[in-house]
Amino acid sequence: MALPVCLGLGAACERRDEVMAVDIETKNVEITTPRGAKLEARLSHPSTVEAPLPAVVLAPGVGYDMDKPLMQRTAERLAERGFLALRFNWDFYSNRTQRAPALRNEIEDLQAALAYLREDRRVDRKRIFLVGKSLGSLTAIEVASADTELAGLVILTFAMHDQGKPEAVRPVALKIVQLKLPIFVVGGDNDPLCNTDALDRLLSECGPKPDSFIVPGNHTIETDSPETTEQSIGRCVKAVADWLEERARRPG
Repeated sequence: MALPVCLGLGAACERRDEVMAVDIETKNVEITTPRGAKLEARLSHPSTVEAPLPAVVLAPGVGYDMDKPLMQRTAERLAERGFLALRFNWDFYSNRTQRAPALRNEIEDLQAALAYLREDRRVDRKRIFLVGKSLGSLTAIEVASADTELAGLVILTFAMHDQGKPEAVRPVALKIVQLKLPIFVVGGDNDPLCNTDALDRLLSECGPKPDSFIVPGNHTIETDSPETTEQSIGRCVKAVADWLEERARRPG
């Protein structure tokens, strides 16, 4: 295994990623895309806002919606850390329709979510990050390829290749090599859509090589053990929050 795996999930690990120490608020919002689609979304932030704040948009998977553990807990943890965290559902998911070719509508959905944050006066527009899970990871790569103002990208459970075909990296996934922003890749060591050896080879082509964090788990960071699943999800949430917080504190 080329990538480091976060093991040693013993008694020293908490069942949850952290104990909430800061009051946060979450409200339902609606985002309108240029084509007129209405996106269901939730915006989380500290109860006491000291603007300007760093901000993050969390893009979900195909069926892994904004209220699934990785999405909700990451958004809430980031809000505790002083971020405005916006998570949403894809238009096709909410309306049970087909996805558009070449991620056309999904790219528009994610760009609309970014525009929504950029219009919020509490947001520091120089510290806006993307977090994309699975389908969201591919869409985020496409958006980041054209958006030079983003401060960083987190890829959760990279949908890098089709199941059982690690040698055939998806063309969209290959675009990660061309990105010029800080990148953090987080996933499971048993993910059928992201072989860790193939991932290491791909990340080695980037310059500089992105940070990565691998825990026990599959494409949803689940394992055969509920306890290990809980620990792995908690570690992923904390790793993402730590990485983003550290990046948000850097000048410039």
